[in-house]
Amino acid sequence: MQNNFGSDLKNIKDRVKVIWKSNKTNKYLDISSIVSKKTWEGDYKSSGRKATIEVVNAYEDKNIPKADIQLGDVVRFFIDDKLLFCGNVKNINKSSDSNTFTYTVFDIGHRLLTKDTKIYQGKKAEDIAKDILTAHKMSVGTFAKTNKTMDKFFQGNSLYEMIMIAYTEASKSTKKKYMLAIQDDKIHVIEKGLNILKIEFQEGKNVISSSFDASIENMVNKLIVKDDKGNVKTTKEKKDWIKLYGVMQDVIQINQNDKNENETIEKAFKNVERNCRLTGFGDITTITGTAVYVTDKKTGLVGKFYIDSDKHTFEKGLHKIELTLNFENIMDERSGGEKQEKEGSSGSGGYSVTKGGWREVPAEFTAY
Repeated sequence: MQNNFGSDLKNIKDRVKVIWKSNKTNKYLDISSIVSKKTWEGDYKSSGRKATIEVVNAYEDKNIPKADIQLGDVVRFFIDDKLLFCGNVKNINKSSDSNTFTYTVFDIGHRLLTKDTKIYQGKKAEDIAKDILTAHKMSVGTFAKTNKTMDKFFQGNSLYEMIMIAYTEASKSTKKKYMLAIQDDKIHVIEKGLNILKIEFQEGKNVISSSFDASIENMVNKLIVKDDKGNVKTTKEKKDWIKLYGVMQDVIQINQNDKNENETIEKAFKNVERNCRLTGFGDITTITGTAVYVTDKKTGLVGKFYIDSDKHTFEKGLHKIELTLNFENIMDERSGGEKQEKEGSSGSGGYSVTKGGWREVPAEFTAY
């Protein structure tokens, strides 16, 4: 695709400053001059964001400063003197035949992978999130208000799972989608897709490339619903989908103790799978959890899209963005933390807790 980039996009100044703090010396050093490439990325299913820096390997050149970066050291990104990212070095990759050493850095969200056991009764999702972070002495940000109280029994769940399980429960009532966000080195829970960016991606202007693919290979538009004994309870179908694509049937079994039978059935339907990707030039506001308008008629990407993942690369004075876009607003929905009867009990006394896995759940369809 031919692009007529303006001079402002051809010569974007790399304004990202990299500050390294050594845990050995407890000193802060500006190592921007020896960092050849920086990336900063996030995903709606991740507990936080990560960054990588490629530091010039100049072992034999005495004129180039050295940075003895170690595991656990702190790395900060600043843009126009404003904090963009702060994290600890978790991975180091060095090779004698490489011109650079690579360091992978994770922000405070990485600590949310710690596991714990908690019991909450009559608590709102926002209160559960605040209590979890406070108990583990993490930087508390702001939390999307839900006003939905619940009982949750967590055992061996990660802190991230606990928070998302609580907000998944609240989402059933509020019909809103939530995600974890790290801002100003604090942990927040925000409403996903609420913030629509002012920046717009347009072909021939700030779009380098885009791609879109669709598939009905895994579609399910008709369901045979059976009970625990294998008897057919009902048949459900999506008539509009069948009219367009023909019958694609599946059989599911509903547990008699399932209190959300209609929801379970609805989630068993599988719509058209769509994948959208965009590479372009932009700014740091284009991050996961926001929505953005795109106009690229060549691939048909025209309209509002939700950003499900983003990767920013700063190299040779250019700021490139790689985005995964979605027609629909979805969240990292988690299940678990439910009170269950002990096996063989009569229903009185005791409970066991099951750990929940994640699944993607689409919100209302947003056409393009």
